[in-house]
This record gives sequence, structure tokens and C-alpha cells, in this order.
Amino acid sequence: MLPSISGTRLEILNLLAERPMTPSEISRSLKRSLSTVTRHLAYLEGSGLVRRVGEKRGRTRPYVKYAIKETVILVKVMEGDVGVLRLPPSEDLKMRLGVWSIPQQVFHYYVECFLWQIQDFMSSITAIGVYGPVAKGNAPRDSDIEMLILATSDVAELRRRFRTITIKRPEGESKKITTQVFTLGEFRRALTSDLRLVEALESLLPIYDPNRTLKKLRTECHRVHEEQRRGGRTRERGLKGFLYFLINLIAKRSNRRLRVLMLYPKVERGF
Repeated sequence: MLPSISGTRLEILNLLAERPMTPSEISRSLKRSLSTVTRHLAYLEGSGLVRRVGEKRGRTRPYVKYAIKETVILVKVMEGDVGVLRLPPSEDLKMRLGVWSIPQQVFHYYVECFLWQIQDFMSSITAIGVYGPVAKGNAPRDSDIEMLILATSDVAELRRRFRTITIKRPEGESKKITTQVFTLGEFRRALTSDLRLVEALESLLPIYDPNRTLKKLRTECHRVHEEQRRGGRTRERGLKGFLYFLINLIAKRSNRRLRVLMLYPKVERGF
């Protein structure tokens, strides 16, 4: 049976996808009553979509924590073939789902072919993502595909073989895939000086990211930029304060000189 997931239940699942939470924490985050959240959690648990993972100490009693129970539900609605499949989310299936999450279906074939070509290097690859217009879903049909690979080894070989490749469909249509390959350390350092990489990270759609490395990098990048913005605002306030002090000082001295001229005009003019 296909579980009913919409509204508050979907919001709860999105929260739990980030981290395990108690019903009280979910209630505060969603601004829903605790009874409503508890009712929906019971349904999601019964449907096999969430599970209890422990308890959190409270003031008077412990609170149960809930987490996502990873599963994939596929619905087939085709002529002569209707059914529901529940599958365990293997890394291979997650990668395929990552490809399907690319908004424009015209690019799916080429990204899947690319992934087949790099299968021999998967043991050294940390993460793969698509960025740019294809990831955003506003790419023209003839667009090239831009991809990012983070790897722990074989970096030079990956760059040599996959920096730019062309994939052709049997009916003749082809697309170029350009790939940037970094180690995690190289990518972190590059983010501090290359605005284009920061923009790429912002638009990045993860295709393969078993350890959520790309998500963590995006969070780090946001935190660094926010600290830089706060530092810039602090310096700006400091500069404004200094200028205000200087203007006041000049004004006070000007007013003092004006009063002297009014009281002792001959003395000030040297007569």
C-alpha cells in the first residue's frame, strides 16, 4: 500500500532528513501542536518511513528521538502494468535517483553514460555533482553538462580522461561533458579565491555523495561568507563611528573659532 505523504508529514520528513529530532523539537520548528506532530509521527512510523533511534534527556522525563528510515518507493502506472515497489536504498540506486533528480530529462541519458564510464574509479571518488544551468533546470537543449568530482586518489588520471568528453546517443545526438576534479583539500582552498567555484557549489545538484560531503561544504561556505559579511559590517560601523567622531571634532573646533571671531574680531585678524 502506498503511504499518504503530504503537508505536515512531508515537512516532518524534510526535517528528519537533516538530523534525528524529538516530537517537541519538530513541533517548535513547524509551529504545529505536539499532538498533531505525534499523530503524524505514529503514521510515518507505521508506514516504515521513520524509526525511533533513542531518547533525549528532558527536565521531567526522557523524550523519544525519531530519524528517517531510508527507503525508496517506486510507483509504476503504465498501460497493463501498475504496481508499487519498495526498495532498499543502495548507493547505486541513490546515484540513479540523483540522475533522475536533474530537472530536464533530456540530460539524464548523458549523465548516466558518464557514470558508467567512471565506474572503475568509484572507489577513489568521494562525491559527484552537476552544476550550472543543467542543475538549475534552465539549460537550453543543446547545452553542455558541467560536472564536479571530488576524489581521494587518481586525481591526475581522472582529469586526463574526463576533463572533456563527448557522449553520443545511438540516433546521433551528442553532448559534451566538462568535468572539474579536485581533492577535498584542493577544493576547500579553491573556494576561498575562486568566486566561480562558490557559484558552482551554490547551484550544485549531488549525484553521488554517500557521506554528504557536498552538503557539508555548502554549509561551511555559507558560514564563512556570513562571518565575512558580519566582519565587513563591523568594520563599516567602526569606520562610520570614526568619521562621525572626526566630523564632530572638526565642527566643535569650527564653532569655537567662530565664537572667537565674533567676540574678538581684531585679535583674530591680527590687528
